[in-house]
Amino acid sequence: MKKRYVPSRIAIGCPNWIGDAVMATPALRAVRRGFPESHIALLLKPNISELLNGLPFFDEMIPIPADQDFRSLARLAFALRRKNFDLGLIFTHSFRSAMFARLAGVRRRVGYSAQGRGFLLTDALHFPTEGRRKRPQYMGDEYLGIVRYVGCKATDRSPELAFTSEAMARAEELLSLSGTEEERPLVGIAPGAFFGPSKLWYPERWAAVADALVDRSEALVFILTAPVERELYQQIESNMRTRPAPLRETPVSLDLLKAIVSELDLLLCTDCGVRHVAVAFGVPTVVIMGPTDPRYTQTECEKGVVVRKEVECSPCHKKVCPTDHRCMQRITPEMVLEAASGLLPH
Repeated sequence: MKKRYVPSRIAIGCPNWIGDAVMATPALRAVRRGFPESHIALLLKPNISELLNGLPFFDEMIPIPADQDFRSLARLAFALRRKNFDLGLIFTHSFRSAMFARLAGVRRRVGYSAQGRGFLLTDALHFPTEGRRKRPQYMGDEYLGIVRYVGCKATDRSPELAFTSEAMARAEELLSLSGTEEERPLVGIAPGAFFGPSKLWYPERWAAVADALVDRSEALVFILTAPVERELYQQIESNMRTRPAPLRETPVSLDLLKAIVSELDLLLCTDCGVRHVAVAFGVPTVVIMGPTDPRYTQTECEKGVVVRKEVECSPCHKKVCPTDHRCMQRITPEMVLEAASGLLPH
């Protein structure tokens, strides 16, 4: 494939959300393979740097704090001018990210025309359409579209992550303390969703599913929540008859999360970032999905089942349901257990 550019220094504006960042890893891999001699820097939020740490697709990570005001952001952008980036691949859709690349003096800036930012890009791509609207497509393919445009061959669509040996040692310690030597199935439950409450299922239903998996399969259940989701963890735990594996008091970093997820036999989750971490490690998933369009996140690389009820108002992509949350209300524990039973090892 003919290269549109031959850059010596590449800046990649990475997605801000965990799931999106995981789905972007095939594109990062394609850039590394397409430009093996180029210096590649990732511009990303600090938590995404921890997520992608250990991958061999880049030479440096430049943290861009998400809460910076425009003046601070501009100062950081101007400071990056000395790095002399020839090419910028902007995976995010925001006006802010395109403006940052322009202020940082990136000479060729490639990304999708969105939020009125087309004039800030030297190469403004257009989303595929469905009628007059953007056609939903798997986010990984969207990122691959950018790298194909600049001449990178991108046929491998499988996401990829890595973790440190220290994280795996800690994960194995936690698993052993929980009784994994008994050859019980390891099941993770990731009930959170930073997108908003419309994606959340119900603590009592998660608890019912967890108890049933313990009763039927003698599963060892881990509830995987972020520190800010402590209340959600407690709500699920308090509704359970059985006890989940002891993680409530353990600070779970992203590095440790990756290591734990890689050891699971099954992950039950909402349409959240942990889902894509599981896909990267080949862990089967059962995804409870309501207000979002599955076409944005579903890939043949995923070994799993999406549990979803068709309702007249979905997908709405609203963070807060304005009505009765029927897309999630109509998903029962029995539906989730049926999906899980076909994926658990026997």
